[in-house]
Amino acid sequence: MVSSDPMFDVVVVGAGWAGLAVSSALQAAGRRHVVLERRRVCETWRTQRWHAFRMNTPNVQTVMPGEIYAGDDPEGFMTRDAFVEMVEGFARRRRLPVRTDTPVFEARRGDGVGFDLITPDGMIRTRAVVVATGNLNVPRRPPSAARLAPAVTQMDGSDYREAGRLPPGAVMVVGCGNSGGQIAE
Repeated sequence: MVSSDPMFDVVVVGAGWAGLAVSSALQAAGRRHVVLERRRVCETWRTQRWHAFRMNTPNVQTVMPGEIYAGDDPEGFMTRDAFVEMVEGFARRRRLPVRTDTPVFEARRGDGVGFDLITPDGMIRTRAVVVATGNLNVPRRPPSAARLAPAVTQMDGSDYREAGRLPPGAVMVVGCGNSGGQIAE
């Protein structure tokens, strides 16, 4: 089925912080656009972050474009759920054109100009595509991880939820970035 909509100026793929920030700027510029999200707004924040996750920037800096922090804890660090709530609220307040449950199966050059995006609902035509899917959707392990004994449970940060769900025994967190530090805590 081919979409009955005329060609969009821009299609944004991904409805997280970055995709919605781009959508807001496109809306302000009067560009005809749509945001396509494979499941829900902020999907990776909902499903690939642990329960106790905290942002790495203070609340006063964790805001959407054009907005200011109005809470009572400017030096605190927002939880995962509060962040999702903030981003969802931004999309609602700005009435951004988000289509949830709309994964993009394929993006290809269109006939002549632009791109054709294949979705479960059919083809969407656009002059430009912004891919705002982030870089955390696919865990990366070093090749040496494959040489560990099968009895060693390996878990990526995107699969970790809480300490109580880990198998009994010692735990080693590999990686000393913000995620590794929070998980080790």
